[in-house]
Order: sequence, then structure tokens, then C-alpha cells
Amino acid sequence: MVQEKLISETEQIHKYLRDLALKDSTGIIRPVKATTLGVKFRFGRTKFNEKPFGIQLVDISQYGLNKLKDYKELQIEVFGQDRRVSFKSDLLKVSKYGIWVSVPVEVSKSERRQRQRYLTNEDHLPFFDPGNWAVEPDDISAPPVFGLYKPLAAWTLVVDISFGGLCVETRFPSIVNWVESNPHFKESMVQLPMKKGFQVETELRWTKRIRERVVTEDGLTLSIQKYKFGMQFIEPSREFLQSLTEFLKVMQITENKG
Repeated sequence: MVQEKLISETEQIHKYLRDLALKDSTGIIRPVKATTLGVKFRFGRTKFNEKPFGIQLVDISQYGLNKLKDYKELQIEVFGQDRRVSFKSDLLKVSKYGIWVSVPVEVSKSERRQRQRYLTNEDHLPFFDPGNWAVEPDDISAPPVFGLYKPLAAWTLVVDISFGGLCVETRFPSIVNWVESNPHFKESMVQLPMKKGFQVETELRWTKRIRERVVTEDGLTLSIQKYKFGMQFIEPSREFLQSLTEFLKVMQITENKG
């Protein structure tokens, strides 16, 4: 369940945006009139001491800059674990370093209320498919593709799940980059163990990049990159919730035995 809070007081907005910039927060820019277009960015500088007030968004690809320059009103979305921030701004200036946008009138901050989440295991392992992601065979950052099994490459492991949503883990950054640019999925699929697959509308809530160090038996230290992202269920069907309830009961019994 998500709890939404609107920030409309000017000083609070300035402070919140300044904190996002100091943390090098990242997100997606979408033209209000072309929501299917998503451009990744990182917060740059903020200018609140002199007019015109503005926010700099940087690390935008040249392709993204070329697309954004044709639009005035932009939707800015920032994703973080257990929270999502969004606001609307006008495009003020485009430069080789990025863009400047106006300070929003209000900022929407959605925080996820904690539900009991169940860790999955090898014996009880669900899978998630975003639905519209097509794996390119020549993409080295995507899962490997094997002939007739290409559709299976889009399925990812679910590492924890609740009635509110699920968390996915992968070692392939391609799918993470794609879901960040396309955070709303109307045709995603959830496959629970020993159940039929369910089409469930989902929405991205957060992403996380994790670097782990592993020491081998030979004493070598290896660096392993993992990626996680959290998805919220949007108005799931009664049939899916019933099936999920049965699965979570099994998970609860497993946890209690452990």
C-alpha cells in the first residue's frame, strides 16, 4: 500500500530538492504530452538564491536532449527504495551539460507502507515478466538467449513477495534500465510455483544497484554486481489474490518451520 504526501510550501520544496541534488539522485524525465518517452537523468545544481529559480538535470544522453527540447511541460520522477518522488516542471534551457527546469509548485512523495514480506527460496520461487520487454540477442547486458527459448529470457527471479507487490533480483542491467524508463506495466506476468501465470498490472516503486565482494577458495576477491527493483500490484484481480494467499500461507509455514 502506498501513502502519498504533497509538499506545497516553497521552503520545504527547496529543501527537499536540494537534498535530492546533494544525494546525486537519479530518475526519469517524461514529457507530459508524450508519457511513453522516458529519459534518464541525475540531479545537478539547484538555483534558489536568484531568479529565475531552477533545477539542473544532468547525465542526459544526446538522444534524450534532442527529444526533450521539443516539449515544454515535463514530468520528473525520482525512484528510491520504499519511496517515489514526482513533480511537474517547465523546460527552461537546454545545454550540452543537460537541462534546466523550473521549480515545481508542488512535489508528490509516495512512501510504501510496510507489509509483511516473505523471502522466497529454491523450493518456492516465483518469476516475474514485465510483459513488453524484448531481449536483444546482441545486448551484452541482457540475459543470454537460446534459440526457441528467447521468451524465457525476460523472466526474472522474485526474491520476496507480499500482497502489495514483489521484489525482483537480476544480474543483468539491461532489464533494470528498461523498467526505469518504462515504470508502468499493464501486461506484466507473475508466475507462482505450481500455479497458472497471472497477468497483473504493476508499477515500479524503486531500484537498487548492489555490489558484492566474494572471496573464492583460491583467495581471489571477485566483485559481483546485482540489481533489484520493487514492483507494486495495481488493482490485482480477486483470482490472483486468492492464488497469492494460498502461496503466502505455504511461505508462512516454511518460515515458521525454519
